[in-house]
Amino acid sequence: ALAAHPDATSVADPRGTFGPAPTLLTGLLQMARTGALDSALAEADGSMSMDYTKRLLFLGDSGSYFPDLGAARQLGGDQWGMTNEPGAYPGQPWLIFVSVWYQIDPFRSSENADIQILALVAVLGLVLTLVPVIPGLRRIPMWIPLHRVIWRKWYQKHPSTM
Repeated sequence: ALAAHPDATSVADPRGTFGPAPTLLTGLLQMARTGALDSALAEADGSMSMDYTKRLLFLGDSGSYFPDLGAARQLGGDQWGMTNEPGAYPGQPWLIFVSVWYQIDPFRSSENADIQILALVAVLGLVLTLVPVIPGLRRIPMWIPLHRVIWRKWYQKHPSTM
């Protein structure tokens, strides 16, 4: 039906065989156009709700329609999801540090991947923050002088600093 009338704004049911579906779909379409559908699906306990369960369940009940739309735009979970921003290469590189863990087992198949990855990134961030004060870690550049290879032109011009 949608292929025959792609600009349709309501569902016609001349024989009345669809029950309340045409009325419901027309109402949902009107709500979506005005922006009221998102807040209707949101939790009513606050204006800054972070629980997207109802919205995701509503969209997930569409069969393969929305997943197919996302996959056609290279936004599938197996296509790096949120770090893949079409039209703005390379996307959002600051999200890769978090998003890369979703592609690796055991996080890929974990039901608690979000909290596990948050904890892992927090620990790694803390370690990186504390590198200057951890005695063994702060000596690594002295043992592996990679910085001298990177700054070799500067060291050639200033041999007294070696």
